Amino acid sequence: MIDEILQDDAGLYVMRMLPPDEEAAFEKRLEADAELRQLVDQLEDAAGHVAHVAPTVAPPPGLKERILSDIRHEVRVVPMTPARRFGWVPWALAAGLAIAATAFWQQASIYREQNFAYREQTRTQESTIAELRSRDALATMQIATLSTKVANYEKALAVVVFDAQRQSGTVKLAGFPKAPPNKDFQLWAIPSSGKPISAGVVPVGTDGISQVSFRPVQEVHETATFAISVEPAGGSAQPSPEVIFVGK
Repeated sequence: MIDEILQDDAGLYVMRMLPPDEEAAFEKRLEADAELRQLVDQLEDAAGHVAHVAPTVAPPPGLKERILSDIRHEVRVVPMTPARRFGWVPWALAAGLAIAATAFWQQASIYREQNFAYREQTRTQESTIAELRSRDALATMQIATLSTKVANYEKALAVVVFDAQRQSGTVKLAGFPKAPPNKDFQLWAIPSSGKPISAGVVPVGTDGISQVSFRPVQEVHETATFAISVEPAGGSAQPSPEVIFVGK
């Protein structure tokens, strides 16, 4: 991206107003910088179109006669040398370039301000959307710490995190003893107005730690009580009386 100082130099370069040493340094930079060359080309094109911007204005009545009268009464006609004849051209070109450069920088400034405002607005919208999503996620999230009254599991921990909106969750176990032979631990979601819904078997490693994602076999549309029971290997359709953890 071209900085503002270099942009100013480009405008002065097109108007042939850079000092010789700065002009030489700018031309070296110009050879190596494609983006800068593009900017200079745009400025030169703008200068070339300046002459076409001004509307055609009809001369005032009587101007022609006044000019002819001045010519008739001229005592001596002094021919203009080529240098004097065209001496106004560099000044007109410089004025045209100045107008074009001013218009260009004004447009660039407006664009930069609009672009900055758009980025700020987009950033604010994204932040608001993220905050709303976070609120929605927390509103539908249930964290249940399960407790036990069974002596063999008093040192064990069980936590269930359930997202009712997505109908999925995670159960985390720690300090669990190994399941009895031919038995599995099974997780249940128990709505306040319905029968227990299986959330699947929860395998526990030899280190007594487990973290398993689950999805109830039926949708749970309200805050549920979660329970862990000891079931025959592979799980059961309904929990057995041997419920070891319960919580909501």
